[in-house]
Amino acid sequence: SSTGSFNLMAFTGDSIGKEKIAGDFDHANELGSPYYYQVMLKNSGINAAFTATERTALCKFTFSQSTTGHFVLSDVTNTTVIDSSTISGRCQGYYFIMKFSKVFDFVNPYSGADEKPVASGGNTFPSAIIIHYAAKENETILVKIGFSTTSFNGVKNNIQTEQSGWDFE
Repeated sequence: SSTGSFNLMAFTGDSIGKEKIAGDFDHANELGSPYYYQVMLKNSGINAAFTATERTALCKFTFSQSTTGHFVLSDVTNTTVIDSSTISGRCQGYYFIMKFSKVFDFVNPYSGADEKPVASGGNTFPSAIIIHYAAKENETILVKIGFSTTSFNGVKNNIQTEQSGWDFE
């Protein structure tokens, strides 16, 4: 998109394919208000909630059962694994940094095929990545995202100013 948007989708299971990534939900199981959205993803049993400030977002994904969990990040460029829980990249002229509350088990490129995870770290990926976790029952993984139109330092400043903690409330 030309507005700096990208896709971050959570799902579960051992196989990875496009049909698994599409989030199936029922409008009866969603709640929305200004700066807050929450929905239960039916196929995966993940309760997903989102809140935002002007230049940051905080996402909360709660897994209803012990499972293999995944996050696909797509529609991005120059995506780099900074450390075991942080990713940076570009999206339509925007810079972003994405920090996860849990260390990655594996990260690898994502092409939409049914792929198996491979270990990686410090790699740069072209347009999409998939992050893998062993999730425990009722485990919550938070994802903090910051944006800037100027630089990665601008992103860091926006996160520090607008979303320095992990408090979702």
